[in-house]
Amino acid sequence: MSDYKQGVLQGKAGTIARLLVYLTQANKEVLHGVEEIEESKYQQELISFYIDTIAEAYTDLVLNIEDEKVIDKIIDETLDIEAESGVLLRLLNSIKKNAC
Repeated sequence: MSDYKQGVLQGKAGTIARLLVYLTQANKEVLHGVEEIEESKYQQELISFYIDTIAEAYTDLVLNIEDEKVIDKIIDETLDIEAESGVLLRLLNSIKKNAC
């Protein structure tokens, strides 16, 4: 693979990884704001651990993809729908389906 194509692939994978981290952190903040969870430090720590683990594992999957078509498919499946809600779930499902 040429240096150019390798750079494009790494750029796309990096962008998806950053989107994944952003979305997981945003969801973590929302969950921590729920009144029942806000009052329980144990639940906050558990949610943080769970979300951070998911973000790390899926980010590793994305960054290890070596086929630009797979990255493009993940992008299309995640962002092709006009609805903003459910983006994180679509992204996680697409990564799981295409990168594993």
